[in-house]
Amino acid sequence: MDTRTPTTSANAQYTEQLGVASKRANAQTEAQGRFLVRDDRPKGTAAPLTPLDGILDRMNDLGRFQVSVLASTDGLPIATARSRSDPEATAAIVALLQSVSTQARAQLGMGDLDEVTVLARDRTRLACRYFIADGEELILAVLVEPDGYYRSATSWAIREIEALWNRRHQRKRHRTFGL
Repeated sequence: MDTRTPTTSANAQYTEQLGVASKRANAQTEAQGRFLVRDDRPKGTAAPLTPLDGILDRMNDLGRFQVSVLASTDGLPIATARSRSDPEATAAIVALLQSVSTQARAQLGMGDLDEVTVLARDRTRLACRYFIADGEELILAVLVEPDGYYRSATSWAIREIEALWNRRHQRKRHRTFGL
C-alpha cells in the first residue's frame, strides 16, 4: 500500500518525469533533428533557431505569452520561444499534466483531450493544447498573463505547425520511397 500523501506522490511523479525528460533532451532526437538548422549568427542574436521556434516566437508576440513550448507527449521539448524559463522543465510539467489528464479522462469516460488549463490565483494560466500532426501527438503549451486570451494565437500556431510538420514528413517520404 502506498503511504505517501497525494502531494508527495505527485512530487515524486513530477521529479521522475523531469529526470526522464532531461535525459531524453540530452540526446538528439528524431523530432528535433528534422527541424534543426545550423546557427551561424553572432551570439546574442534573438532570431529563432528553427522554423518551429519562429512560429512560437510569432505566437508569443500575437498572444503576449510569457512562455511557450511545443513538446512531445513524452515530455521532450521540440521547440521553444524566447523566454527565461527552462524548456525541459516546462515540457516535463506539460507531459505530466497530459498524463494525469488522460487518466482522469479515461476514468470519467470523456472523449479525446483538446486542452488542459491550469489557473493560478493571480489569474495566470498554463494552457496546454493537444493536437496531432501527421500521426504524431504534440502538445503546445503557453503561459498566459492574467485575463489574457490565447485561443486565437494558439490556433494559428497549431495550423502553422501542422502545415510545416506535414511538409517535412512528405519530403522525407518522397526521399525514402524515391518519389
